[in-house]
Amino acid sequence: MRPLFIITIIAVILTTGCQGNKEKTLMEENNMTVETILSRRSIRQYQPEQIKQSELDIILNCGINAPSAMNKQPWAIRVIQNQEFLKEINAGFAAFTIAKNPEMAERFGNPDNSFYYNAPTFILLGYDTTNKFSLNDCGMLALNMELAAESMNIGTCTIGCVIDFLEAPEGADFRAKLNLPENYKLSIGIAAGYKAQSPEAKPRDPNKIEYIR
Repeated sequence: MRPLFIITIIAVILTTGCQGNKEKTLMEENNMTVETILSRRSIRQYQPEQIKQSELDIILNCGINAPSAMNKQPWAIRVIQNQEFLKEINAGFAAFTIAKNPEMAERFGNPDNSFYYNAPTFILLGYDTTNKFSLNDCGMLALNMELAAESMNIGTCTIGCVIDFLEAPEGADFRAKLNLPENYKLSIGIAAGYKAQSPEAKPRDPNKIEYIR
């Protein structure tokens, strides 16, 4: 009986150990996603080195795999890496902004400052104005890309300020170069590049959450 008892104990230990390892593995895998979400920050300082194309391909592929209502995929993605084009947009945006808000002259009058924080890559998202869900869909696409970037330690910052300029008559020439489909407007931009800063997380308000049970 004694050998049988020992064998039984060993079997229990091995079985428990395997289950424990399985649970640990699953927990680690789940935490990778959670950790990426909780570690992402808006990055406003970038290294000049351009993002590797292989990494950018992953980011964009994750973006277009976002959910969309009825799978309409009502978005248009424009990846700008031409630095001269970005500088031209920035100059036009600065003039447009200062004309409307003279108090912004100190911030945007400096050519070293930019709305995209001099990131090497700037991504613009367009949305289908005939699809009432398209803005929501573009938001999910944007977040997919930002979280994919974070998983590779690539920084991003969501940019909205330049959209008014690009949709205004003053920005028409720049917008035309984006070659957006008919009935599309710009929704948001994303600056992206290798991080040159590691900001702390800003406080979040859990009181925004309420349950209806």
